[in-house]
Amino acid sequence: MKKSIVKNGYYIHSEGRSSIGVARKIDYQIELLSRHFHMRELEIKVANRKIRERIIGLMPLHSIPRNYDEVLEQMQSPDFVYIRKILADKQYIDFLRSLKRKYPECKIVVEIFTYPYDKDEFLKWNTWPFYFKDRFWRMKLKDVIDRFVTYSDNDIIFNVPTIKTMNGVAVENIAKVCRKNNKKTDVINLIAVANLQRSHGYERIIKGLYEYYKKGGTRKLFFYVVGEGSELKKLKRLSSKLKLDKYIIFCGRKVGEDLDIIYNQADIALAAFGLYKVGVQSISTLKVSEYLAKGMPIVTGCKERALENFQFSLELPNNNNKADINKIVEFYDWLSELPQGMAGITEEIRNYALQKVDMCHVMEPIEEYIGF
Repeated sequence: MKKSIVKNGYYIHSEGRSSIGVARKIDYQIELLSRHFHMRELEIKVANRKIRERIIGLMPLHSIPRNYDEVLEQMQSPDFVYIRKILADKQYIDFLRSLKRKYPECKIVVEIFTYPYDKDEFLKWNTWPFYFKDRFWRMKLKDVIDRFVTYSDNDIIFNVPTIKTMNGVAVENIAKVCRKNNKKTDVINLIAVANLQRSHGYERIIKGLYEYYKKGGTRKLFFYVVGEGSELKKLKRLSSKLKLDKYIIFCGRKVGEDLDIIYNQADIALAAFGLYKVGVQSISTLKVSEYLAKGMPIVTGCKERALENFQFSLELPNNNNKADINKIVEFYDWLSELPQGMAGITEEIRNYALQKVDMCHVMEPIEEYIGF
């Protein structure tokens, strides 16, 4: 019997290991692709530039200098390349064209993290030059790549067919919660773990809590905000202004056992409530996958692909209205009355995570497209 030849693949990113979370995801993806393919990791780096070169690089028809030629030289007969999204400019398109010209049978797959992304990536005035650059050059991607990997519902992005999947995690590497309260109480603990950005929209929760207590709400809801980020000061100011400091606890950045302690006293995890700001209607976020792996019931403010037909979740409207806290209270009461108790719910959610958002599962559509 003729032995099958293992396909040769390259995983390419642009300085992705500068972020611990992204580096961990890269490791997971490479590890899983290595089950079926011979994989090698390559990094595209930004060159050192003088001020004049930096200014010229902002122009739409110019590029940010990167070591594309060096990366191309390191490839040897690739059957496919998997690229984490890079800002589109002339040099990037030229790199992909050269790759296609040199290896015409090579499948080029690009992972696009958020779509649409214009309002997310190019909101600040100093990112506008990159916006115009990307708008011009990304329309040429249809000629040089084969598929986008997306966590959205889009079948086509920039005239390129997509592979739709989930934002996955290594479920077994995430500690399951061990809740202290297994029965209904008058206290409801909410948790959000995030690098706080506009799209998280937690001001909706804070304003919702204010409205709830203003109208005579009797349950005690505590909101544990774990993490830092550009929105932290705004959220703290809002909490203080509305005199909710008693109910909103800003925990700062927590990891490991310190984070698990907060998780273990939480009843419900909160996903993103501000995705309407960036024009996103449906998404698969890494945070929801992590919550599922922890075994947490979830409230979200946007359609989450991982939560479709998932009973232990509540979806609130994707708009700028105050969050309806009464609905969250009703959701908690419903959960607490289920016969399996909170411990049983945790186990069910964890098992769901293994089937839905584990990296082994979410990489399957990509592996199938590449072909064994």
